[in-house]
Amino acid sequence: MEGISPPGQLNLGAEDLSGEWRRWIESFEDYLLAMDLTANSKTAEKRKLALFRHCGGEDVREIYSQMEFNLEVNREITEIEEGVAGKKLEDVVKRFHEYCNPRTSIVLNGFQFHNSSRSGDTIGI
Repeated sequence: MEGISPPGQLNLGAEDLSGEWRRWIESFEDYLLAMDLTANSKTAEKRKLALFRHCGGEDVREIYSQMEFNLEVNREITEIEEGVAGKKLEDVVKRFHEYCNPRTSIVLNGFQFHNSSRSGDTIGI
């Protein structure tokens, strides 16, 4: 489909990384749908992963290259293909979701809050 531009690069340095990721992945999924790349064949998975890395940008490619994926799916070893190694877009999206939405520590947040209020910082309400 001509005239449809891919989403911009994912800004992994954004202050609101969770919000940035949510907006970017929605845009990316819309792009795949518009480009009619929603099939689940091996070739389609390779294309979707290549687009994910390309659209995401250099930082996404770097993080992607360092991720390890479990090749066991539903207690069966998946076929290992060069360049894919059992990875599916849904697995990659899940891992990036975990990366962009880290768990928050209630204890650490409380500590930071109490230290900021002691040091004279004001909190606008």
